Amino acid sequence: MFLVENTQHRLLKRQLKKHLPIEMAESIELRAFVEAIDQAYQEFDTDIKRTENILEQSSRELFRANQELKQYADDKAKEAKAIADRLQVVADSISDVIFQLDLNGNFTYLNSAWTLITAHNIQTSIGKCILEYIHPDSYTDFKLELEGLLKNHDEIRSYTTKILTKTGELRYIKINIKLNDNLTENSEGASGSITDVTEGHLAQKEKERLAMLVRKSNNIILVADAKGRIEWANHAFTRITGYDLDEVKGKKPGDVLQGKNTNPETVKYISDQLKKQQSVNCEIINYSKSGREYWLEISIDPIYDE
Repeated sequence: MFLVENTQHRLLKRQLKKHLPIEMAESIELRAFVEAIDQAYQEFDTDIKRTENILEQSSRELFRANQELKQYADDKAKEAKAIADRLQVVADSISDVIFQLDLNGNFTYLNSAWTLITAHNIQTSIGKCILEYIHPDSYTDFKLELEGLLKNHDEIRSYTTKILTKTGELRYIKINIKLNDNLTENSEGASGSITDVTEGHLAQKEKERLAMLVRKSNNIILVADAKGRIEWANHAFTRITGYDLDEVKGKKPGDVLQGKNTNPETVKYISDQLKKQQSVNCEIINYSKSGREYWLEISIDPIYDE
């Protein structure tokens, strides 16, 4: 009787016992057929084991590569955070506001100078439109400028406007803003800076007011250089003396205005006082362009700086 060998494949043994009657065991054809099947089973097992080994090795390599990539990503993330932290320190050390806007004009970034200048909290300002902080007097003009930049892709190089701080204080600011290059749907719309120019603006306004008062004063007002040569004169000078500024600019007042009845002692007193860097207050006779003689009470204050 044909017996199934122990060396045969386990699946083959199971099938022979289950389906073949004992009387078929002596068949030579069956023996050859069984051996062929057994060989196929053995080769199949070998292929499976080889494939499993390859998969296991590939899995280990993939795991190792994944760990290396993860470590690389972690390192780059730490490096990027370190750079971002350093840049944030730099940004927060700048006295000007640095900001970014989306395409609707809403703040997406602000440095700490925003709070110093406006007293508004950064976190509560992020997401709000820059127009919310513009003074009502300047709102319409600035809105047109901003829309021109964001919608029409124009450029605003510099724009001076007014804002109200959280405490209601009026401040003058200079905004430099530029549309970002290579805009995409998710990119920032514009970047820029805000400089507090309140002190300079008020000082300029004060200068303009003083200049207007000087120009409109009924008294003659002259400005001379360190050598006493006329640099500027107001309208009263022309009205009283008859000389235009262009006619006397670069000349000393005495060379133009003094005449035969001008007291030499008064002229010497003025010169001596100025040499001692002292102010001068006195009366003197001067002459107009037409030769008219008139008395002047003069006050000269030397300024010793640049």
